Amino acid sequence: MAEQSYLKLLYKDSVKTWNKWREENPDINADLSQADLSNKNLIEANLSQVNLIAADLSQADLCQANLIRTNLIVANLSQANLRRADLSVADLREANLRRANLSGADLRGANLRGADLRGADLRGADLMEANLSHSNLSGSDISKANITGINHHRWNIREVECSYVIWDDKLIKYTCIDDFEKVFAEIEHAVEMILDMPFSDLAYYTGIIIEQAINRKYGAGTLRLKGQTAISDNTTKFEFISFSASDVFNKIKSILYKLQNQLRSVILETKSKSEHQNPFGLKSERDIPFSSGSLVARPKDLERMMIKRYTQCHPLLENIVHTILLHI
Repeated sequence: MAEQSYLKLLYKDSVKTWNKWREENPDINADLSQADLSNKNLIEANLSQVNLIAADLSQADLCQANLIRTNLIVANLSQANLRRADLSVADLREANLRRANLSGADLRGANLRGADLRGADLRGADLMEANLSHSNLSGSDISKANITGINHHRWNIREVECSYVIWDDKLIKYTCIDDFEKVFAEIEHAVEMILDMPFSDLAYYTGIIIEQAINRKYGAGTLRLKGQTAISDNTTKFEFISFSASDVFNKIKSILYKLQNQLRSVILETKSKSEHQNPFGLKSERDIPFSSGSLVARPKDLERMMIKRYTQCHPLLENIVHTILLHI
């Protein structure tokens, strides 16, 4: 519970008096948990590292307030004015920020896991490295926000409005203000690999095997082969989509980057040893079976078939499979 002496400073005295007291007592961790501060004028208040767990700050004016590392777990900040407030590294887990004004706010590294941000104004907010997993942003406006490195695992972005965002130091614009929901996930989750092999059945199975290996390591559905594109007669671009949490996604990107370099070496070595035969394709070997005119794409069936016929594969595919299993 909030200590009455601290509440008196905010209830009866001015924010200026409160800030002066905080400046003179920097080592005191003020406890304002469960305090009723709704509708209060707290403009530029220094609430850094204050315990505001379950506090009621609904409709409070916290414009330009200092809330660095403040504990706001399950706090009620609905319709609060947090414009240009500093909430960096603040703990806002499961906080109610519905229809709050967070425009221009600093939320770098803030923990917003499970927070209710429905209808919130996040225009121009800095959310770099913030944890937004399981948060609800439906109906919010995040135009011009910096969302570089956020954890957005299972967040809700239904009907989010956005003209553009900053992601990984890149400006991503949207033709329609409501396109963010449709296209952000694929833009953010895309991982590309470029290998020196023709666009062929060999390339297709290489992509499928990589997908399976990652999913065995990190869980089903972590990575999906989105498609492949022929860059030239002898080069193929692989594009994968991941819907994992930010930390896992970063690990996957690192693994695929290293794997790309390993596979390049394997392909180059196989080419040099295959002077008298085409090192690509499966046409000179027994064909991998097709089903109703389509490639066998069911992961378990393909995996069983590949293991069973491992020694029958083309030498390059055999080396590719070995390299993938070795490095993932």
